[in-house]
This record gives sequence, C-alpha cells and structure tokens, in this order.
Amino acid sequence: MPPLLYEDRVLVPMRPVFEELGADVTWVGDRQMIIATHGERVILMEIGMDVLVKTNVLEGASERIALDVPPQIVDERTLVPIRAVSEALGAQVEWDGTKQQVLITK
Repeated sequence: MPPLLYEDRVLVPMRPVFEELGADVTWVGDRQMIIATHGERVILMEIGMDVLVKTNVLEGASERIALDVPPQIVDERTLVPIRAVSEALGAQVEWDGTKQQVLITK
C-alpha cells in the first residue's frame, strides 16, 4: 500500500516502517493497539487515538506525544504517521515538498 496523505500528514503501513527503523512490532487486534520495541524504547499507539506513548524501560520514564493525526485502518492495513513514529524511534525526518518525499535518517 502506498503512503496516504491525510490532513497534510503522511501515513504509512506500520510494519514496514517500524521494521526498517529496527523495531519489532506487535499488533494487538482485540485492542487495536500497536506495540513497537526498539532497544530500551517501547512505543504504544491505538487506532483512532491522537497520542503516542513512548517509554524508556531502563529509565522507567514515559512520555505522551500528541499526534496531528491518529493511526488508522485503511483497506485492512494499519497506517501510522511517519514523522511521529520515526522521531519516537530516534530518527530524523525531513519533508521534500518538491519531490513529495519523506526523507528519514536513522
């Protein structure tokens, strides 16, 4: 599935982006919850909820990050906002408006 532009934000299929950034991802279907782990970081997101919870399990610290758009299910695929997910996993994100591309640097 190609990226989706929604309310001026880019949403992408969750599994490929998490895995490309080195995270393990789990879908909890009965709760419509996404759990991604990357080293000491755990990311929690829920379909339709406009907040991402990032936890550092070594420090025991959690941070709630407001999302401009929530994760969504489109055509039976789970889409997540690329910038919020990438930045929560420590990557840098840039938007190239001329090429209509998202550039991610780990």
